[in-house]
Amino acid sequence: MAKTPAPVAAPTRNSKSGMVEGANTPANATPGGWPAWLLIALAVGVGWLLLLSVLALWTANPATVNRQQILQSEIVVEAEVLDPRTGRVEVESILVDRHNLAPEDGQEIRVPLHGDHWQAGEHRILPLVKTESGEWSVTPTPLPKTPLLDYLVDEDLSEDIREASEMTMPPFDPSADRSSTGDLSAPAVESN
Repeated sequence: MAKTPAPVAAPTRNSKSGMVEGANTPANATPGGWPAWLLIALAVGVGWLLLLSVLALWTANPATVNRQQILQSEIVVEAEVLDPRTGRVEVESILVDRHNLAPEDGQEIRVPLHGDHWQAGEHRILPLVKTESGEWSVTPTPLPKTPLLDYLVDEDLSEDIREASEMTMPPFDPSADRSSTGDLSAPAVESN
């Protein structure tokens, strides 16, 4: 005679622990054994990280214009880099020309103090001043030990440069050290 298994009592829920009596998993567990709240939290966390990654890719590092550099420049041109080793560029358009010094569109000029980050065929915005020897040079920024700044061509950046060139700022005075007082604003301009 074959033995029949003993009847098993139907599982009942223990209200204190949330466990089903006679089972090793919580009552709200998923079939894989993970609690549902943990899976929801994990999905929300992964979704949040994906959203932050997408935002970082779309909005990271917008270029900003150094207004003081633009105001000190005699000309600002959009140019194509022809030879990065020698600093030869072809002027494509003129954004700012303070004294009618700018070369014609399509004219090649040499910028000897060019950036070592240039690539042939690259289109750059160059704030320039004429040196004593008559050559063009990238306008230095007023901060010490700052590399020469030029910019990749971008329509929004070109508009920012045009706006910056129309502003008026007091001349830079390196002897005015206001950092010890915490006042880093531009010095006041006296009017008569």
